[in-house]
Amino acid sequence: MGPFARAALLAGFVALSAGDGRAALGGSEVHRYTILSQDLRAVFEEFGASLDLSVNIDPDIEGQVSNFRSELTVKEFLNRLTAEHGLVWYFDGTTLHITPASNNRSIFVDFRRVTPAILTETLDTLAVADDRFAVRSTGSQGIGVVTGPPRYIELVEHAFTLLQSQGPGPQVQSARPARPVMVVRGGSVQLWEGRNTVPAPEPAEAQPPVEAPADGADESDAG
Repeated sequence: MGPFARAALLAGFVALSAGDGRAALGGSEVHRYTILSQDLRAVFEEFGASLDLSVNIDPDIEGQVSNFRSELTVKEFLNRLTAEHGLVWYFDGTTLHITPASNNRSIFVDFRRVTPAILTETLDTLAVADDRFAVRSTGSQGIGVVTGPPRYIELVEHAFTLLQSQGPGPQVQSARPARPVMVVRGGSVQLWEGRNTVPAPEPAEAQPPVEAPADGADESDAG
């Protein structure tokens, strides 16, 4: 690649290098990109370096970018470049992953305990969600499917496993105490057995004490 081609490519990124690369991925500002002839992997590497982003490029990716001229946003540039070469990009909040589209995976998810809304909200909160790879659900049957690049599917699997391991939560399933707890309410005494209180058993009726005979009295005269 000649120096002119490299300078033209970097000219498209120079306005971004001083800012936040993560924010630039979602920005609406348009930039001019000109690539005369350059190795595809090198284009992605320079792209990431210009945005101060770590880039993970699948080792099977190869190719050449030639006569690329356009005015695009950062995301549009990625979308076009990857689409033209049969690739998919995904940003996990730290690293930009570039993989062949043929490497996309699909997983089936059991939504009977973890709902699609909870899974989606968790991915959004962790800033790893991507609208292109939305969670799909059958609804009442409780089965869902998620399709996307390997790194995205890996994060979805981790999030789902952790959510499922938490169970329904204390507000749905209360642990039963190992032993009943006595609860005093006014003049009554009840036993707490996890969910409901039950009346405490009445104490056995006390027997009257036996009086000892008077001093000097003959026990045989009693009665």
